[in-house]
Amino acid sequence: MALCFTQTAAAGPGSHIGTETTKLIPSVQLMGHQRTNVYMQAGSEDGGENVTPGTALYLSPALEFKLNGKRVALTTEAAYSARKYLQKELADLNRFRDMNLRGDLTLLPDAVVGARVSDRFQINGADVEADKADDPKTQVIRNSASGYLAIRPGATIDVNTGVTHSLSTYVQPTSQNARTGIGPEADLTWKFRPASSLVANWGMEWFSWQGTEESEPTLPDAADGRSLRAESGVKAQIIERLTLGMLVGYGTTIYEEEILSEEESTQNIGGFPAGLLGSVEVSYGTAGGQDVSLRYRKDFQDVYFTNQVQYNLLELSYNALFESRYGVSAALSYRFENYSGNVQRTDHRLIATSDFRYNAADYLNFNMGAIWRHRASADETNPEVEFDDFELSLGVTFTY
Repeated sequence: MALCFTQTAAAGPGSHIGTETTKLIPSVQLMGHQRTNVYMQAGSEDGGENVTPGTALYLSPALEFKLNGKRVALTTEAAYSARKYLQKELADLNRFRDMNLRGDLTLLPDAVVGARVSDRFQINGADVEADKADDPKTQVIRNSASGYLAIRPGATIDVNTGVTHSLSTYVQPTSQNARTGIGPEADLTWKFRPASSLVANWGMEWFSWQGTEESEPTLPDAADGRSLRAESGVKAQIIERLTLGMLVGYGTTIYEEEILSEEESTQNIGGFPAGLLGSVEVSYGTAGGQDVSLRYRKDFQDVYFTNQVQYNLLELSYNALFESRYGVSAALSYRFENYSGNVQRTDHRLIATSDFRYNAADYLNFNMGAIWRHRASADETNPEVEFDDFELSLGVTFTY
């Protein structure tokens, strides 16, 4: 091992540290962000409240390790991020604890029977999450772990079955909600053509919430319960560069917490209508490295300030890479959200993004991006959640 590292010690930036099978990849990113509405304050047709703009600097070092062997494949990464606003009056939005740790271990990746274990730990802010638009100071501490047994009876069939466990804590200035979930999952992939496959997945989860307010136990905003979802479909190459993916399934959640009424606690709440889930995605790629994708998704998920949000999501995205140095991406998404539980409302959420990247060298790249976030009350009964926020960013990343 020492000889291998000695042979690559003279490698320059961008070549990484190590050998073909073992690599250590350090990087650091410096970003500047300008936002028009850092607190995501509500507005109205006549201008509403005065919104608060702000300029922040981000420093994000990261270290990634990769091991690719015949019997073992391992990827680990540790990343840290610090955010400092240049305006003194925005000091309450500074963040110096954000981090992202992950590890993925695969045993016997090419054998008939193998295994995969993964873990993710994150600390970050929820100020740009869509789950609760009116609290930019929310901090999320999340750990998710999973273990799967992989069975490959043939070159075209891949079966994975295992268990997942998650723990998420949503910390606000005077309260917090913590969610614990555990359950089995399974998925099947059968490749009937080189670029086409039939897929199916199934999962169950038992989850519970525990709330606190000003360091005292209190009733959580969300209810305990159990959920079930199953989907199956096809991902197929229609013509040489056109790909179609379709999934159809069923999902439901049964809530059991005492904060619900007797009628609500026995009611199955799932995707709509009547638990129907599904997605459709069409992608087209050109020989010049350009890809266009259109995706529709109907699904539901837990949220920390009420029981659940059911949503319809429509996304359009474009990605291109020219001459291996210039990258352009753009995306537009619309999500119709229906919240149920203690908080009941329907929202329109729009997010538009664009990004331009310039790879000056293997170790140095620059990027410039823009984001527009918009939320509106669908039935106009919750104007306090409505906001617009425009963000411009400029950054540079160095990778050894």
